[in-house]
Amino acid sequence: MSYEGLSFVIIGGSIAGLSCAYTLQNAGHRVTVLEKSATPYDDRLGSIQCPPNMTRILKTWGLTEWIDKFSVKMNAIVMREGSTGEKMGLVIFHPEIMRQLRADYVTLPYRSLWSVLHDMAIRAGADIRLGETAVQVDPDPPSVLLSSGEELRADYIIGADGYESMIKEVVLDHQLRGAMDRRSLTVPTESMRQDEDLYWIDQVWQWDIWLGDGSCVHGFLSRGKREYTLELILSGSDWEFRQDRNGQVCPQDIDMHLSHFEPRIGKIVRLADKLIPTTYYLYQEDCPNLVHESGNVLLVGEAAHPLPPGAGGNAAACLEDAVTLGELLSHCKSKDRAPIFIAAFEDIRLSRSSYIRKSEHFRWGLITVPSGSKEQKMRDENFRSALPRASRGWEDADEELLRDIWDDYITLFDYEAQEAVEEWWTRWGSLI
Repeated sequence: MSYEGLSFVIIGGSIAGLSCAYTLQNAGHRVTVLEKSATPYDDRLGSIQCPPNMTRILKTWGLTEWIDKFSVKMNAIVMREGSTGEKMGLVIFHPEIMRQLRADYVTLPYRSLWSVLHDMAIRAGADIRLGETAVQVDPDPPSVLLSSGEELRADYIIGADGYESMIKEVVLDHQLRGAMDRRSLTVPTESMRQDEDLYWIDQVWQWDIWLGDGSCVHGFLSRGKREYTLELILSGSDWEFRQDRNGQVCPQDIDMHLSHFEPRIGKIVRLADKLIPTTYYLYQEDCPNLVHESGNVLLVGEAAHPLPPGAGGNAAACLEDAVTLGELLSHCKSKDRAPIFIAAFEDIRLSRSSYIRKSEHFRWGLITVPSGSKEQKMRDENFRSALPRASRGWEDADEELLRDIWDDYITLFDYEAQEAVEEWWTRWGSLI
C-alpha cells in the first residue's frame, strides 16, 4: 500500500491552527481544523505585532504584496511615563539593522491575517470546520469527541487552542500562577486627527508603551494607518473577563481605572465603539513537554508557549511552530517513522520557546513594576540617562548601547525555523 501521508485533527482555528494546517497540507498530509467559533475570526477587532522573524515567514509564503498593503512599519519603540506621557526610553529600528534582518517590524490587522491564513489553508486542501467544539480528547488511540456526538479519529491531534487550552490539560499538568486582564480596542485615525492632543499619533510610526503602576498601555497604528490599536493591560478588575477574544463590549460598560494614566489615554478610549476584554494567565515556568507520553497529541502556539499580553513574539512563535512542524514532516515518508519527527519538533521548539518566554517575561517585568518601588526608580533613571544616546542617528550611534539593546533582539528576530529543521535533518537524516 502506498503511503498517503498522516492525518491530523487540529483543535483551534486561529493563527497557530491555520498556519499548521497550511504547512502540514503542503507537506503531503491530511488536516481537519476544528474551531468552536461559528463566526469567522475576520470580524475580530485589533491588530497584532509582527516582528522580522514572522514577517520573513509570511513573505516566504508569498504574502509580500499583501503585507505592503495592510501593514504599518514600526520605526521605534517608545517608553513613556504613564501619568505624563513623557518620553523616557527609546529603541530605534535603524534601517541598517532591519536590512540585515531581511524584514521589518510591522503591525497587521488580525482579521485580515486570519482571512489570508484561512484561505491559504483551504487552498492547500485542509478541511476547516467552524462552529465545532471538541469536548474530549483521547490520546491512545487518538480521537476527538465533538459536542454534536461525532467522533473523529486521526494519527495525531494538535492542540492549537490558546492560553486556556483544553489539550494542554491532556498533555501535561500545569498550575496557573496568576492572572491579569487586557482590554483591546481600535479607533479610526480619522477621528483622532480632529483632536489636537491626538493628532500626533497619526504622524509617527512607532510602538508607544505607557508605563503605569504595575500595568501598562500599548498603542500603535494598524490597518494601513487607518486605525489605532490600544491595549490596556491592567491588574485587578470589576469585570468578569473571559479568555474569549471575540467577545466585544462597550467601553462605557467597564470602569477603566485610568486615573494613573495621562488624559490622552482616556480620550482615545472614549473614541472607541467597542473593546475586547480578556483574561490572561501568566505562567512562570516553561512547559516541560509539548508532546503527550503516547506521542499522539502535541501542543502548538499559545497553548505551548503562553507569553505575556502585548508581547511581540506571540504570533511569531505560532508561525515558527507551523514552519518547524511542516518542514520536519515533509521528510516523513512512512507512518512508522513519524514519531521520530514529532519528537524532533518537541526538542527544537522547547529550547526556542524557553528563550522567547524568558526574554518576553524580562521585558514584561521591566514595564510593569509597581510605582514607588526601588525597581521603578532604577528603571526610570536608566531609561532617562540612556535616552540621549539612544536617540542618535545611525552615523552617530553609541555602539556599546546598540550592542546592549540589540543582543537579545537579534537572537529573537534573526531566527529561521526552516534553518533549524535543516540543521537537524543534516545531522540525523542519514540515520533515518
